[in-house]
Amino acid sequence: INAEYMGILVVPMAAPVPQCPPHDFVTHHGAAGYYAVCNKCERQLTAPPVARDQSVLRDPKDAPPVFNATGIIDEGLRTGRIVKTKPTIFTRVDGVLPPFPGDVFDRQRCVDGWNQELMERQVAFLVGTGGVGNTFAMALCRLGVRKIFLLDMDTVDSTNVNRQILFGKEDYGLRKVDAAKASLERNHNLVTEIETVHINAILEWHRVVEIARQCTVVFQGIDYGGMADMALSSLCYKLNIPFVTASTYANQWQNEFYHRKSTWRNNNGGEVSEPVTHYALQALLKQRNQDSISAPELLAWFRDIHKMTSPLIEQHVQEAFAAASKERLSIEEYRRFVARPLGEKFDAWMHPDRIVEWRSIDFIPKAVNFTTREMGSWVCVCVVGSLMAVNAWVQDLFGFPQYRFAAGNIRNNPEFGTQPIDATPEEEGARDPWLLPH
Repeated sequence: INAEYMGILVVPMAAPVPQCPPHDFVTHHGAAGYYAVCNKCERQLTAPPVARDQSVLRDPKDAPPVFNATGIIDEGLRTGRIVKTKPTIFTRVDGVLPPFPGDVFDRQRCVDGWNQELMERQVAFLVGTGGVGNTFAMALCRLGVRKIFLLDMDTVDSTNVNRQILFGKEDYGLRKVDAAKASLERNHNLVTEIETVHINAILEWHRVVEIARQCTVVFQGIDYGGMADMALSSLCYKLNIPFVTASTYANQWQNEFYHRKSTWRNNNGGEVSEPVTHYALQALLKQRNQDSISAPELLAWFRDIHKMTSPLIEQHVQEAFAAASKERLSIEEYRRFVARPLGEKFDAWMHPDRIVEWRSIDFIPKAVNFTTREMGSWVCVCVVGSLMAVNAWVQDLFGFPQYRFAAGNIRNNPEFGTQPIDATPEEEGARDPWLLPH
């Protein structure tokens, strides 16, 4: 008998084995987890069988508790009671742990170079619980991290469920963080504590800072644009924790991974030239059949389209028009008097020493390059790209350096970036990647 518990039936194996129908199994729980023994033939299984006519899975609340052997193994390795066997596969470097029946992390624990005890000390902050955030959360729960924070301000919509793998049609209208937590607890979570935060990360930035201080890594999954990436990257730089961001659409995925001493800003030219580019304004003026814009029109565009509601933005626009001594600005004048000086201010506003002080960062623009519907998105690209981002963090955590930038196209052969991670300031010849222009 194949004793693997599938929740529905026990599958007979081809090889002949002693039969004892009907088996009279008694379930036991020991140090190695749950197992079952037949009172008649004393045959032992790793899990109790289920009647062949049972067609309904058991209620989740009736499931046996998870057995995690990490504590037993770590103590055994320290005391010498557990010894790794010499690897028989030539590609392995490390030895192989003895099996602990019922251990939910046994298979990943067997991966060469894996450190499950280190994994279980990690606390992850998921800023965004949509397409990439769903996959981030699923992977982190199955990895066994200690805790995850799920942050999102949105609710589940019918357009989400084709690729946001934690949601189903029964979740329409629910808060994404609540629906995601329920799905994780029902299907994916093994040992992880999950906390939900239903807020706007931009307007309640102080809460983001407060949560990030409790974490060992931040995963960015909100669709807000490059300036949100810069803010979160700066925050992680200040807190000395890694920052991971993923973007997926159509057949394309793009991930960025930043060490504790490298930042999104450093990867994008070392400064912010135009937080709201002149190309975006050019498209607006073309749509309106205009060749210039007034201060009230510009402020309305910043407020309504880019969600820039901070008084700092209004003050900057007023100063820009006063410096230009004009009531309307052309595209080139916008670049000279508004965009470029605003970039210099952004560089100061989002410096690591200041980013932790803001209650709101409503001065940053929401990107409006294209909508998800214009490009499309589907489950394969969303899941693959997100898992590759988690993988970059996992490999780095275990001491295997990763590329800072990676991208792939799943319709064609994946093409990966070749940009290496920056040297940290502790290494010879390195410099602080965050230097103010002045």
